[in-house]
Amino acid sequence: KGTDRIGMMNDITRVTSQVMNINIRRINLGAEDGIFDGFIDLYVHHIDDLENLMKKLREIDGLESVAKAEL
Repeated sequence: KGTDRIGMMNDITRVTSQVMNINIRRINLGAEDGIFDGFIDLYVHHIDDLENLMKKLREIDGLESVAKAEL
């Protein structure tokens, strides 16, 4: 969840795929009234990879919260 802006989805997918080399299986992001939220379904080899990705995503300007969901 965070503040919507031009390039937000690009920043999220760039960090996930290029920087962390994690495969995105499914992504669903939406925005309303300047706020975005969504879910990203990932395939990771180790829980440490997910924790490191979450840390990197929190560094993105405008991204306010990142949480892991057990599905």
